[in-house]
Amino acid sequence: MGIAAFLGLVTPIVALYTGLFHASIWWRRRSQREHMWFALMAFGVTGFAAFAPEMWVPQSVAEGRVLQSIQLSFAGLLLLGFARFTVFYLSLHRPLALRLTTGFAIVFGLGGFAGQIYFADAEVVRRFPFMGLDYIEAQMSPLGAIASGGLVGLFLYWVAPYARSRHRNDPAVRPLLAPSFLWLSFGINDFLVSLGLYDAPYLLVYGYVALVVGISVVLVRRFVDTMDEVERLAGNLHGLVEARTAELRQKDLQLAQGEKMAAIGTLAAGIAHEINNPMAFVTSNLNRLEELWTKPDDAEDVEAILAECREGTARVRAIVSNLLQVARRGEGRSERVDLCSVVRTVLPIVQHEARYRAELRAELAPVPTVTGDAGLLGQVVLNLVLNALQAIGEGAPSRNRVVISTRDAGGSVQLRVEDTGCGIPADVLPKIFDPFFTTKESGKGTGLGLAISYQIVSQHGGRIDVESTRTGSRFTVELPATAA
Repeated sequence: MGIAAFLGLVTPIVALYTGLFHASIWWRRRSQREHMWFALMAFGVTGFAAFAPEMWVPQSVAEGRVLQSIQLSFAGLLLLGFARFTVFYLSLHRPLALRLTTGFAIVFGLGGFAGQIYFADAEVVRRFPFMGLDYIEAQMSPLGAIASGGLVGLFLYWVAPYARSRHRNDPAVRPLLAPSFLWLSFGINDFLVSLGLYDAPYLLVYGYVALVVGISVVLVRRFVDTMDEVERLAGNLHGLVEARTAELRQKDLQLAQGEKMAAIGTLAAGIAHEINNPMAFVTSNLNRLEELWTKPDDAEDVEAILAECREGTARVRAIVSNLLQVARRGEGRSERVDLCSVVRTVLPIVQHEARYRAELRAELAPVPTVTGDAGLLGQVVLNLVLNALQAIGEGAPSRNRVVISTRDAGGSVQLRVEDTGCGIPADVLPKIFDPFFTTKESGKGTGLGLAISYQIVSQHGGRIDVESTRTGSRFTVELPATAA
């Protein structure tokens, strides 16, 4: 295989591969439109190189005329791709010049395919022994000379912006200057050879390949730099999101703690009453002990009095312990939590609130543990029980009830809080979990209890459902059971 045949085979293959590569980049990232127009330019180079007479070695003027006409038609496609690529690549605003170039490229390309009007029937013999070439081509017609001159002029027009940008020290422009001028020099050479001004091999196709490779290198480098920048920004964004998420998590915990303390404040009077009763009992017994101190004959009553005092202080200790456990700040820790134990901790605290409203009943079936924060789940139970009690008016505790129950739902654990209150109106039901939405009188509710409960349950991977009629409501909390 001679050097001419080898170059004639390799050149279109390189151009086609380059065009397909950049077309695939554009297909995946439609915003990178310069890759689309560069791919069009590379396809034009592929056709221009594939139909070069040097590759097919025509032995008649008719064969040479067909090959040369098709080759010039692809030059029009090449011009169109190069002009539009330059506009996008250098961010130029030249709508009129772009329209004129597009129109010329289309007409020029169709003219070559239509009737081979750019070449006459005159025969031109090309012999280059050092390249192993000996072929016949058609002489360019006057119309072909004019059209080719226009083609070269437009190429000059679109190469000029690269030359003007050479002083900007722009790494996106400088690598393209050498292949652009090489390509332009080869184009002028081929134009003069086709006019018969002197005899030399056609070199333009190699100039095209040099330009295509130069542009491809720059585009790929820009694409890689863009991807590196995207990865860097994504890493920074990920860090910011994590920091912001942690900050919001702390805000959520603070808000939940504030709502919890507000609920405990609502129960403060009842809790004080629960503590005062055994304390009064203990105080009375201490006074009795003081009397017995002066009457040794009645000492047999001391043991009974001390036992009663221990029972009273134990009741106070249990109430305070439950209160502290419920009031403990949730930290979002993950541990195995028994929902039945959480309910038992909350019930003594709300017992006084229920005294004048409803019978408080616990139906706690054994259930698997759930994974989460006991303090936060205790707040959910407290909010739901308080919400149920406050839906029942005072005055008829024997006719109303609030039932807290647990159930193993097979892979999940259900906690239900049912009441016989006034129910929730249908138009209000979709809003009850919205922050700051409340139907209570002004100053008697923050509108955050159910919203925070919903958020806590969601953070634990569960959900809250509510059913309501005129005779009461049922809230069902479902949480995933801890994996074995």
